[in-house]
Amino acid sequence: MPEYWASLKNTMSSVRVRLGFLPKC
Repeated sequence: MPEYWASLKNTMSSVRVRLGFLPKC
């Protein structure tokens, strides 16, 4: 399921960018 994996990677990338603005614990 390449499409599913691509979507999941895109979501994770968005979350990672969002978390990038938060201070690292």
